[in-house]
Amino acid sequence: MKKCLVYILTSALLLIFCSCGIIPKANSISTATDAINSEAGSDAQPLGLEFRSNGDGTCTLTGFGDFSGKELTIPAQSPAGDTVTAIDEEALALSEKNSIEACTSLETLIFDHVDLTLSSFAVCDLDHLTKIIVKDSTITLDDHAFGCRSIKTVQVENSTLTIGEFALASDSLEDLTGKGSTLIFEENAFSVCNIQQLVLTDCNTTIEKSAFDSCELLTTLTVRGGVLRLGEHAFAYCDQLESIHIDNTDVDFGTDVFYGCSENLILYLDGKEFNSNCEEIVPIDESVTTVDDLSITLPSGFQEFEAESARYAILSDTAGIVFFKKDFSVLTDADINPDDFTLEQFAQAVISSNNLEGIETEETGDFKHFNAEVGSFKYYICVFRGTDAFWQVNFYTYTEKFDEMLPQFEQWAASITFG
Repeated sequence: MKKCLVYILTSALLLIFCSCGIIPKANSISTATDAINSEAGSDAQPLGLEFRSNGDGTCTLTGFGDFSGKELTIPAQSPAGDTVTAIDEEALALSEKNSIEACTSLETLIFDHVDLTLSSFAVCDLDHLTKIIVKDSTITLDDHAFGCRSIKTVQVENSTLTIGEFALASDSLEDLTGKGSTLIFEENAFSVCNIQQLVLTDCNTTIEKSAFDSCELLTTLTVRGGVLRLGEHAFAYCDQLESIHIDNTDVDFGTDVFYGCSENLILYLDGKEFNSNCEEIVPIDESVTTVDDLSITLPSGFQEFEAESARYAILSDTAGIVFFKKDFSVLTDADINPDDFTLEQFAQAVISSNNLEGIETEETGDFKHFNAEVGSFKYYICVFRGTDAFWQVNFYTYTEKFDEMLPQFEQWAASITFG
C-alpha cells in the first residue's frame, strides 16, 4: 500500500502544492469570517415579543406576540427597559397565545450577551427550529426546557451553559459544540437522546451521572483543552461510541463512565490508548521529528520521500505529511513586512494559490487550518508562523480514511513547536 500511495500522491501533490511557492500580493488576499456570527446583534429588539415585568427592574419573556421570522435573537432588555432574566413556560411554544406563523417560521434561536433561565417547556413544538446558538451568555435550561424534536445543532461559545434533565429532548440532534465555555450537563441531560457528535474545545465541562446514558447514536466524543469531569455512568450504554479523543485536558473519571459501551471502544488520551474500563491498551511508540526549527511528535513508522517544492515529506502505511517552508525573506523581497503579514493572510494565500476559493479557515491554538479534497485524497492543511518563516504542513490520506485519521492529524498538528 505504501508504494502505491507514494506513486499516486507524487502526481496528486503536483496539483495542490506546485503553486505554493508564490505569495500573492497583499492587496489580493481576503480574510476569513466568523461562521458563528449572526447579522442580528445583541442589542437588536425583535418587534412584538411579549414580556411580564417582575417589578424589580427585571422581566420574563412570555410569548411571541406579533413576532415572526426565521431567526430570533433573545433581547437583553424589554422595550420598557427591564432586564430579561427568564423565558416563561410555553413562552415560545405552539399554543393558543402564540401565532401559527411565529411557531412555524422560526429556524434559529440565538442567545447573545444575555443572562437568563429557560423554564420547563419554555420552547416547545416548533417543528422548524433546527439551530441554537449561545454566545457570550449565561444560560440555564431547566428540566425539559426544550421540547422541539427538530433541533439539529447546538453551538456554544464563550458562555456558561447548564443543561437540566431532558432539557434538550430532540430526536434530530446531531452535534453539540462548545468552545471557551463552562458547560454543566446535569443527570440525564441527554439520556436516550439521539445526539451523534459532541466536540468541546477549551471548555470547563462537568458531565454528571448518566448525562448521556443510552445515547445509542452517539459516535464521536472529542475534547481538546480545558477541564473535563465525568460522573458515574456518564456515557453508559452508548452502543455506537467506539472512538474518543481527549488531548491536553485535565480529566477526572468517575466510576463505570463507559459502562455497557462497545467492547471495541478506544479512548485516545494524550497519545495513549485505553479501553472502556480506562485501562491502557498499548503505549504508542512516539518520537520527535525535527525539520529546521520545527519539531513534531509522531508515532513510529514514517519514512522520508521526495515531494516537489517541499522542505520535507514523510509517509506511513496510513498517512503522509508534507512540510512547506516560506522564509520571511520571500515577503521582504515582495516589499511586504513579515510583521504585518498575518497568519490568516498566509492561509488565504495558500488557498488562493491552489485555487481552493470558498474554503474557510479555523483556528486551533497558534495555528490556522482547513480541509481540502483533491482526487482520491483529502488533506488537513495547517499553517504556522515560525521564528523566521511561515510553514504549511499538509496531513493527508485516502478520502475514505480521512474521518478516521482526522483526530490523529489534529493531535500531531497540536504537537508542533518552533525554536
